[in-house]
Amino acid sequence: DAAIGQAVSTWEKVVAEYGEAAVAGLGHRIEHFECAGDDHIARARRLGLNISVQPAFDAFWGGPEGLYAARIGAQRASAMNRFGTMLRAGLSLGAGSDSTVTPLDPLLQVQALCTHHVEAERLSARQALRMHTLGSRGLGGQDGAAGTIEPGRWADLIAVDRDPEACEGEDIGATQVLGTWIKGVRVWPERDAETR
Repeated sequence: DAAIGQAVSTWEKVVAEYGEAAVAGLGHRIEHFECAGDDHIARARRLGLNISVQPAFDAFWGGPEGLYAARIGAQRASAMNRFGTMLRAGLSLGAGSDSTVTPLDPLLQVQALCTHHVEAERLSARQALRMHTLGSRGLGGQDGAAGTIEPGRWADLIAVDRDPEACEGEDIGATQVLGTWIKGVRVWPERDAETR
């Protein structure tokens, strides 16, 4: 909580000194926005800060019996990783794994966004996929190049064995990747693997 408050206060000072126009659009972000209170969320939104979250943290350590509750108490732990609140507040969000802390598995992250231990913080599959693709693209400074499949984009994509948007939250993590393309070129499985 204190670290997030310090980070937001620092950006408020930067904006006060250099002006909003000089700071806006530079893509500044806060990593690990886990313990954000309503005030932090509102202030970060006003500043236009981008927020990077690690959804599997809730899946691994959230809930009344989880590690967060054991370490910081159930009341504070219940207000961790407020994905739904942040999205409704209009924050620019991207998601990642913080690998090797949690597995480097984007579909696990999407599942975690859909199955948060607090129902009000859960996202729909569409919102979760958007956060992990379009949202993360924005946090990575790749506006205009990646994040969607349309003419002029990189054509980085995967093919999967089911429609993740039609899955129940807990089924999304079982989705199997059938192929991966980078800049329109199939890189996995190897092209000749299809004939083996």
